[in-house]
Amino acid sequence: MNRARAELANNNFDAPDPVRSFSIVDFSTDGRYLLLERTGTDSWRNNTFRDVDIAVLNVQAATPPRWINTWDLMHWAECNATVETRGFDKDGKPVVRVRPSVWHQNAKRDCVTEPELWAVDLTRTTAIRLPDDTLLSPAGKTKGVDWVTCKNDPDIVAACSTVHGRLSIYNGSLSLRIWRVGTDRMLGVPSETAPENVSKLWGTDPFGTEIYGDFEVCPFAKPKPGEMQMVCVESASHLLAKPR
Repeated sequence: MNRARAELANNNFDAPDPVRSFSIVDFSTDGRYLLLERTGTDSWRNNTFRDVDIAVLNVQAATPPRWINTWDLMHWAECNATVETRGFDKDGKPVVRVRPSVWHQNAKRDCVTEPELWAVDLTRTTAIRLPDDTLLSPAGKTKGVDWVTCKNDPDIVAACSTVHGRLSIYNGSLSLRIWRVGTDRMLGVPSETAPENVSKLWGTDPFGTEIYGDFEVCPFAKPKPGEMQMVCVESASHLLAKPR
């Protein structure tokens, strides 16, 4: 880390992109390279999807970094995924973690079926699947977090808020749904994002139980009239379970 800072102090170079903001994800162990990430949006059939580009900046060179879209690196086409840049591996290759997307009403198929780690070669535009238990030792403090969280999920599109509602289980996709009390709005909740204190209240008859309370929800998509909005639940309080 200190060596990387020294290299940055001794060299002048233009910002990778003066228009689009970017994040420094990691330093290489020798302090010569920075792993960069920038995010944007891509439109397809009137829906908006999160897009991720990555680049490696040589702090000893005056040349600008070459940005490459992660969909191109993974050789994906017309499919959804959530991508998070994790850092450099022991061989100096950038590593990304991918998982099925949770965007509202996926119009495209999912690129992957479960979370996966991949090491990518930006020069050859190739990627190699890594074992799920691969340990990364970032030289810097990465900005990424585990996806089991809600508020820090990279797919969140707006600030979280607290709603008073009724959480119930339904048949079909997005079986967990929150009805906002006093409105006609319904929020869809991926089951893996339900807090533990909520899960404990289901008992032996989850389909026959409704849970009222205050739910801190974070949106995966912007609200649209007549459509169920997808959210995750960061926390839940003042809970009361009732027979359905």
